[in-house]
Amino acid sequence: MQNPGTGYASNSCATQANPSTVSAILADLDHQFLDHANTFEHPFPEELDDADQARIEWSGSIVPASSGEYELKMYSSGYAKLSIDGKTLLDRWRMNWNPWFHNTKVQLEAGRKHKLHLDWRTQGCYFRLLQFPPQSSEQQQRFSVAAEAGSAIDYYFVAGDSADEVIAGYRELTGKATMLPKWAFGFWQSRERYKSQDELLENLRE
Repeated sequence: MQNPGTGYASNSCATQANPSTVSAILADLDHQFLDHANTFEHPFPEELDDADQARIEWSGSIVPASSGEYELKMYSSGYAKLSIDGKTLLDRWRMNWNPWFHNTKVQLEAGRKHKLHLDWRTQGCYFRLLQFPPQSSEQQQRFSVAAEAGSAIDYYFVAGDSADEVIAGYRELTGKATMLPKWAFGFWQSRERYKSQDELLENLRE
């Protein structure tokens, strides 16, 4: 777990992949970015190379340096459940091709060892747990925007007292779009895939 400002105790990881179990001591489950092709910057243990459905259980503890409300951001795909002190904070599933952040906040006490447990059914997916320490009231009012790609980007802030006013301001920047006749839109259906012709036809009949 990335840790910008607080201390944490050791974490143990038991990786379950039929028919074997692999145990290891890991300070961080860093499987957020790919290095090339389908290879992670920080690959899984070699024992999992042939695993079809690996399940990782990561247990440890956090000892905060200061008391207050901490924000936890779980970047994941597959199925992941995060608990602190026996309380489930996040229980999420997300498709592998579209990993993203799941956020939660928790009150932690300085100097106290808080138990952390993670259950992640990888499905060949992505994971990273990030934490951010308590912020002052002044820091909470700050807003920043950054981009990992692009050296020249213009940002526009569109303010409004209602959603309609915000949309109107956006249209002022982009220009008004021509509304097409209804017949031009055709049939709209969104799904990752259909596994058979029967499944596709059944959805059409609905």
